[in-house]
Amino acid sequence: MKLSEHTEQIRQLIDRAFRNRLGRMGISENLLSDIETIPSEYRAERIRMETIREVFIAETEAFPMPTKNWWKSSPSLCSIVWQPSK
Repeated sequence: MKLSEHTEQIRQLIDRAFRNRLGRMGISENLLSDIETIPSEYRAERIRMETIREVFIAETEAFPMPTKNWWKSSPSLCSIVWQPSK
């Protein structure tokens, strides 16, 4: 198995673990469950995640999302940002 395949497998395991944990908190890609419906041991974490989400939304609404090839229009950043190989 190539290194890239191992890396992808590890990334998938981490992604699945995060999704499972968030799912236990009532957070999924398409649904935010009522806090009363989740187990009590996950409620404190859920409140913390809601706070993080609110801060993230507040901080990112002021700035436009970068385009796919944003580094091409910012030559000063090119020296510090990793660029994918062609």
